[in-house]
Amino acid sequence: MSSQPGGNQVFIATDLLEAVPEGERARRAQLLIHQRTGKSWHVSRVEPIVDKDAQEVKGFIAYTDQAQ
Repeated sequence: MSSQPGGNQVFIATDLLEAVPEGERARRAQLLIHQRTGKSWHVSRVEPIVDKDAQEVKGFIAYTDQAQ
């Protein structure tokens, strides 16, 4: 996790989100963050982290709004 003014960024391992349809990833990421930290953060978007050739997803970054 890293904090930025106005929100946080959370790394999520590939295997936790790769099978989840893109349109459902933010909701699933919110659930995963809550399960892991006990915090209820709103995930505004989830972006894949890909290798330099853009062939393999190495993980995901969940971007959150202000912590609640």
